[in-house]
Amino acid sequence: MNHQRTLRFPAPPRAAALAGIIQKHYMLWLPVLPNTTNSVPWELCEVQP
Repeated sequence: MNHQRTLRFPAPPRAAALAGIIQKHYMLWLPVLPNTTNSVPWELCEVQP
């Protein structure tokens, strides 16, 4: 519940920084996602007993 409160009232500079970081990572991982979505479930099934 505390996490929701902190996310509900974020500091504007911090929110802008987080938005920029999320955008950067989203743009970096966007071309990789189509490949990982197919391999990740199988890897998880192999790793977990």
